[in-house]
Amino acid sequence: MKKDVIKLPPGKVFPATNDVVFKNLIHKNKDFLAKLISIVTKIDYKYLLKNIYLSDTNSLDNNIYKHHNNQDVIVTINNLTINIEMSIGNKNININKNTVTSLKYAGNMYNKGDKYKEEYMFYQICIENYNIFNTKELISVVALTNISSGNYELNDDIFRIFHVNLKNISKVCYTELDEANKFFKFISTDDIKELETLSKGDEILEKSADTIKQMSINRILISPEEKEKILEYSIRVGHMKDIKEAREEGKEKEKQEIAKNLLKQNISLDIISSATGLTKEEIENLK
Repeated sequence: MKKDVIKLPPGKVFPATNDVVFKNLIHKNKDFLAKLISIVTKIDYKYLLKNIYLSDTNSLDNNIYKHHNNQDVIVTINNLTINIEMSIGNKNININKNTVTSLKYAGNMYNKGDKYKEEYMFYQICIENYNIFNTKELISVVALTNISSGNYELNDDIFRIFHVNLKNISKVCYTELDEANKFFKFISTDDIKELETLSKGDEILEKSADTIKQMSINRILISPEEKEKILEYSIRVGHMKDIKEAREEGKEKEKQEIAKNLLKQNISLDIISSATGLTKEEIENLK
């Protein structure tokens, strides 16, 4: 099986929860990124659209910490830095990774002193398909607290972690969904009809839906590295054969081609069997 042969069932697309699709989507649609951040953080959409800057680097701070994850999204809006994590999959691994990232930032801010804290802020948005908190809320907010003083309230504006739990998306009819539930239902769907229904009449989502559909059918838009990641994703969700099975199938075909070439040269079945690992009966069937 060729790695670049990626076929989805009819009516299906790669959802925006896939790292590669998500990263390409926000790079191609600045307004989509601004809307996501606005919905989660409540920062004014027009302000974001005017001031947002999407960094192409994976470094959170060259002098403090290198975060080696090509799928991270780092956004700056004046004095605010936002780290967006598409945390779909292994709950424990993602929680640990995201916690390390956020605490490194928090530690960096405090190490630089009060003046730095007064001027700079850090937010992390974690889009997840699992529960961390015992709540039915779509979006939960975490901030630094002073445990020793008993102050468990959100005590400042410089540090925030927003957890978006896709499992808590409302189950009501799409026409009754509020903006946040509609947006994240759009992100998580792999059904092309639902994608089109949710985006209808919304200029930002309609443009984003077109990007998702194009990425799902046009391989030219996707780099070889991205193709490999999407291939692995499609295998995980059952759209293709198990990757081990696919690779074994490729090895088997290679053995058969070698055997066929040796047969043409009138090499004995014993030697061909020894060279390829195929049985004599399997080799005979290739004639």
